[in-house]
Amino acid sequence: MVAVTGLFYGVYFFSAGATMARQRNFLLSCDSFTLYSLDPSTRLTTDDETPEQLHARRGRHFHKCRILGQTNVKDVATRARLVDALHQGMKGTWSFGIMCFSPHHGIRAQNKNGKYLDLVICFECQKIENHTNTLAKIAGVNTTQEPLEIFNQALKAAGVPAPPALFGK
Repeated sequence: MVAVTGLFYGVYFFSAGATMARQRNFLLSCDSFTLYSLDPSTRLTTDDETPEQLHARRGRHFHKCRILGQTNVKDVATRARLVDALHQGMKGTWSFGIMCFSPHHGIRAQNKNGKYLDLVICFECQKIENHTNTLAKIAGVNTTQEPLEIFNQALKAAGVPAPPALFGK
């Protein structure tokens, strides 16, 4: 049992490490980097909406969460600070966390060729969903809560409203 568990975690960490390195490189080299402040309490449900209603609401939502505000991060130092904090958070965890997935932050990175990477981030349960335009959703990764303050500082500096407080604070 211990050998099987060790093998599982070894494979998990190896694949997560490769994913983190590719994501970090893409995030640092992309042409457009948008940071979102999200309100997960108003997540879209598609069961009772017509295609026209969904299309009309899509621009105000990022992966089913209402967008409170967003900023295009053009400053290289700010972008590097965000990416490094997220990368450190991803390296600093192995837990599978709780399963609330109530994302308050998001990132869309896009290059000139139209390739994009969306990160939908829940610092509360320490999960990140990864979406690309080549796959609807790829394997998610974990993070810690450490990057939260840096993300909120970047939003505040850009004049973007912060997401609702986490953990009932």
